[in-house]
Amino acid sequence: SSSSSSSNKNEIHELYIKSAQEGNVFALNSLAEMCDDGLLSEDELNKTRAILFFKCKSSSHHRNPFIDFLSTASTTTIRIEEDSTMEDRRNIARALWFESSMLGNRVAQANLADSIMDEYMSECHGDYDYDHDNDHDHDAHHEAMLLMASTFFCMSAQQGYDVAREALSRIVQVEYSRLLQSKQRIILENEEVFMLQPVVQTVLVSS
Repeated sequence: SSSSSSSNKNEIHELYIKSAQEGNVFALNSLAEMCDDGLLSEDELNKTRAILFFKCKSSSHHRNPFIDFLSTASTTTIRIEEDSTMEDRRNIARALWFESSMLGNRVAQANLADSIMDEYMSECHGDYDYDHDNDHDHDAHHEAMLLMASTFFCMSAQQGYDVAREALSRIVQVEYSRLLQSKQRIILENEEVFMLQPVVQTVLVSS
């Protein structure tokens, strides 16, 4: 029946949440994928937020840059949403992927990089609206996105994940296009200067 199927699904989600709480790298990645696909209930999302917040407060090894999107400005309480938006779910997924990535999961590393690239492409080629008076700030923001994506693809590729290695070759072309569309076209006139760009240098590390 549909009720038993729903119950089984909830039980499975709870198992992933429990395993993620215990730091299981595969559970963190799987939970992120379910979150990104909109499969978690609001209650499950709030439990996941709590896990991430606890990891943020207790970790002395790394700082999760995506945690800031999940808590209040004071970072002392969890922001509980009555109805999480797609952006909320995406940020929770990224925070989970980051945790799994820092534990060496090459699939999570590639998934996180993919998510960042999806946002980048949406902003650059979609209907994203911004103030063109701040083009420099947005260009720096886009370079930072590409740098983060290339870093995680590189981490994944160095562990032999072919999907990540293929993505890295495309990022060089994306960086070329970014510079072509920005006010930094002069960089493209000198191949040596282009090869020294942070994004390109990061990609070269994996080659």
